[in-house]
Amino acid sequence: MAHLLNPSEHSWLLLGSKTTPMHLGALLIFKLPAKAAKGHVAGLIAQLRAPADIVAPWNYTLVKGLRPAWSESSEVDLDYHVRHTALPEPGGERELGGLVSRLHSHPLDMRRPLWECHLIEGLSDGRYALFFKMHHSLTDSSGFYRLLTDWLASVKSGKVSAAPWTTLSQRSTADAKWARPILASVNSPKSAWQSAVAMSGAFGRLLRAGSGASAALKRPYQAPRSPLNVPIGPSRRLATQKYSQARLTQLAQASSSSVECIILYLCATALRRFFKEYNALPDAPLIAAIPSQRQGDSSAASLNLVSLASHIADPLKRLAAINQSYSASKSHLEGLSEGLKTVYTGITALPYVVGQLSGASALVPAMFNINISSETGPAERQYCNGAELVEFYPMFPLAQDSALSITCLHYADNIHIGICGARETLPSLQRLAVYMEQALDDLGAMLEEGAVQ
Repeated sequence: MAHLLNPSEHSWLLLGSKTTPMHLGALLIFKLPAKAAKGHVAGLIAQLRAPADIVAPWNYTLVKGLRPAWSESSEVDLDYHVRHTALPEPGGERELGGLVSRLHSHPLDMRRPLWECHLIEGLSDGRYALFFKMHHSLTDSSGFYRLLTDWLASVKSGKVSAAPWTTLSQRSTADAKWARPILASVNSPKSAWQSAVAMSGAFGRLLRAGSGASAALKRPYQAPRSPLNVPIGPSRRLATQKYSQARLTQLAQASSSSVECIILYLCATALRRFFKEYNALPDAPLIAAIPSQRQGDSSAASLNLVSLASHIADPLKRLAAINQSYSASKSHLEGLSEGLKTVYTGITALPYVVGQLSGASALVPAMFNINISSETGPAERQYCNGAELVEFYPMFPLAQDSALSITCLHYADNIHIGICGARETLPSLQRLAVYMEQALDDLGAMLEEGAVQ
């Protein structure tokens, strides 16, 4: 059985190259139960490699041609797709990060189903990790993280499915429904007219961006050229950070911000310090591209462009500017249906996509400087055969002239942040994670001092 790729799936395949593999990544770290059997991890690898009926999209193989298609493979070589690796004990964060960075740098074999699973043991404190890679053409990021957790149990003694690839998931992908929201918006002359008016209003606001009432709204392709907007190689480096949801919520309330803006502030402050050390901070503010989170089963997508106010030295004024820009960007597309938001985003992103596909991205003005996205994971703690999932780090692919992405995933009572960078461009990536933590501490001290005064 085979079916043609839809435009969204096809576009992710076209964007991929030897230097920009378009696979999503996820690092899941588990802690063994106190009385775990000696062969607990060995039993898990045997469980993952056991013969089984593989479900979609794990069994999809690409059939190339004028119109590429997915073919459902009846046999998937689990010995190839499920790898077993051990760090020299006791494996620390540096060793794990180095290994995952190398694994994430390697492209997937396009002749096979486009995914890999790496079980990594040898971590300190009775922990092991699962690192997953899956091509973005198979699923969106929200669907990917759901695929990785639907097989787990929400209680320690709960029974898990044999493996993610044997579990029928409620995943959401940009499948054949991609056009339905658009068609639903223009199903009558009246709605077509209303849609046209709404679209013209959105583009009108964009033209007025940067002045008057639209001063906080940022236009695409006006981001400053920065050390992030350069040609990149295939090697990747990963850095991670983890924050308490309660801590960020407290700071958001104290500063009349949202948790999303606090995260943007931490990214902005870390990047400002990072580039000042190299005397490479642009005079204009860095611009972040923030994809909208998918709602329910909708495949509609939109992109918010937000100023990181990296040119502002005062931390609290920087946070205030980020709040204003984030609010302006969120309200910009209000009044558009989900389908029209997708159309609007497609039109504004067209020069960027053409630049990527043609190899001429360096000739196109920078649409944005950095991709910062947010995903929602399970609200409850998850378990695998009694082992608790304690950390869950997401990774988003990089495109040419876009050397850095930061992805936040909300899991249980923490926010896990995966920082993925081009190795040759950003060799000291871990410093960004350190600077984000220091920015958080400094912001807490400033807000506390202000409350006391």
